[in-house]
Amino acid sequence: RGVPLITVLFMSSVMLPLFMPEGMNFDKLLRALIGVILFQSAYIAEVVRGGMQAIPKGQYEAASAMGLGYWRSMGLVILPQALKMVIPGIVNTFIALFKDTSLVIIIGLFDLLNSVKQATADPAWLGMAT
Repeated sequence: RGVPLITVLFMSSVMLPLFMPEGMNFDKLLRALIGVILFQSAYIAEVVRGGMQAIPKGQYEAASAMGLGYWRSMGLVILPQALKMVIPGIVNTFIALFKDTSLVIIIGLFDLLNSVKQATADPAWLGMAT
């Protein structure tokens, strides 16, 4: 959660293909999407965790007293209350996600700079000559 999104995007752009099997190539947009999803999922998980910790212990005990197992008590008692309380935090996280998507252009900027470097290094490139 403490890693900047630019770092995650750079790592997903450069390092992710190194961990893939031979011959498997991802598009840069898909790699950026994977990085943004991993980045934002950490924030959403923290928001939901905070909502679940805000539920009083009596709710857990009441679900247990009704004979509900762990998963049924989570699905029927705890999570509906927790998600109702964390709606503002989730909306805030999605607004931050919308603003952070503009950082994806950094991956394209690295490609542009590399293309310019390769073009100027090529002796056959004529530049702006007519």
